[in-house]
Amino acid sequence: MKIIIRLSLLLFAISFTNSANAQQSTLEMTLSHSIGDDAVSGIENSNGNFVVVGNTYIPTNNFDPVITEISPAGLILQTKTFSTTSIEILKSVCQTSDGGYFITGSVAVGTSNYNWLVMKVDAAFNPIFIKNFGTSTDDNANRGFEISPGHYAITGSLGLGGSVKPSVVVVDDSGTIIHEGYLSTNQFASPDYKGHYFGNGEIGITHLTNAVTLLDTTGTLIKHYAFSAGIFSTDVIKGYNGEYVCVSVSSYGAPTGSTLSLTILDSTLTTNTGGNVYKATGKDLVPVSIIQDNNLDYIIASNAFSLGSGLSTPVLIKANSSGVILWSKSYLPSGSTNAVFNSLMLTSDGGYFLTGNDGPFNNQHMFIAKLDSSGNSNCTNVNFPLTTLAASVQSATTHAAYSGTAPVITPVTYTTPTLTLTPNLLCVNTGLEQHEVGNQLTISPNFFHDGFKIESGMDEPLFIELYDLKGCCVMVTETHNNGWIDASKLEPGYYFIKTTGLASGAMISAKILKY
Repeated sequence: MKIIIRLSLLLFAISFTNSANAQQSTLEMTLSHSIGDDAVSGIENSNGNFVVVGNTYIPTNNFDPVITEISPAGLILQTKTFSTTSIEILKSVCQTSDGGYFITGSVAVGTSNYNWLVMKVDAAFNPIFIKNFGTSTDDNANRGFEISPGHYAITGSLGLGGSVKPSVVVVDDSGTIIHEGYLSTNQFASPDYKGHYFGNGEIGITHLTNAVTLLDTTGTLIKHYAFSAGIFSTDVIKGYNGEYVCVSVSSYGAPTGSTLSLTILDSTLTTNTGGNVYKATGKDLVPVSIIQDNNLDYIIASNAFSLGSGLSTPVLIKANSSGVILWSKSYLPSGSTNAVFNSLMLTSDGGYFLTGNDGPFNNQHMFIAKLDSSGNSNCTNVNFPLTTLAASVQSATTHAAYSGTAPVITPVTYTTPTLTLTPNLLCVNTGLEQHEVGNQLTISPNFFHDGFKIESGMDEPLFIELYDLKGCCVMVTETHNNGWIDASKLEPGYYFIKTTGLASGAMISAKILKY
């Protein structure tokens, strides 16, 4: 009965607005607490605000984690830290189906040893559980996500068998391990192994030598593909047509600098079907993350490191489905000589939300950017020249999966004081919408299990698109007034719905949740 009452409060009615006459909100700002602050991951939550996790330097404690919620206008709504005498470094955040947040990272448990740091907090950032687990060598929980209500997958690196292994561990709502699996590889021994959950039981593991490996949520190997487009992969998504799209570092270092490779693989993960290599003259171009936007183009967050000074410029690249660059822009704040992007997400209005840092380490601040669908904000965003090259042949290494021993889980006692962050708005545009179409659209329920109903006063067919939080289109259909959308085959989680009137072109985007 309690669940039924809660769901009933989530029904809503929204005005159709003409997308051509609606201004998307944009924002660029920095947040500072200490001399070394970093925003490592961010999302748009179900309230339309932005939740950012990061780290701040505390002279007595080294590093503490920070979680903060920010309005689209740049107002800090709440913020909290989780303090111990150890070093904690956060890596990722996702919103959970109950309105809380699942957060991963690393915690120092010795002078040269890190364990996974895994925490679940409620909507007010109060801890539900905070645990660390790992091995006798360095372990890093680099990315986490909810795979079903109350079940969370963590991807990262664990020290096993004398080397660091790419790993998948699934925990329940109390932080207890349910499943785990690893890849048997000694290449790189990288602390940066991470996965991307595709919402269908598949996890794509990257930071592998010229490779993408698919595991299921128990850590069992599904499929592996080794390709020849780069040195090592950094992120992968599953696109609208079922294709797998991977970004990689293609070459590295002086005298010419590294190149960024975009590789498109078919839906069977057996054939390289397209892609391109991008180069910034005199710079190492390193990809961070990739998403697919509402136009089915690819958006790549990257950083360009100068070969001369080592300073970094954050760069966003938009390429079409064939890998042809549509635009590339840089986002170095005015007066700054160094900044980076750490994460990239698609927002409900079709724009992009990015987090990173700005400034040298001894005066480094959290950097946050909400851009429109053209990659613009009210700040000075400039075109960033890139050239396109043919992919060169590189070596490729395959990897197998194996079972490992469960790491030790240790509950952690934390204090949770409120933290004061100083905001600095670089530019903001609240995105006031104009020329409302008078008809109303109702989606009910927006918290659904098998499907939802669309009611509209518009006498025209409606074109419906659903996107997951990573920007992948998972459903396309058409309906009329009072039309029922069958979404029973979708995985549980949040989705963006984009509804367009086929005659008028009127459009609305909203967020819904399947449980």
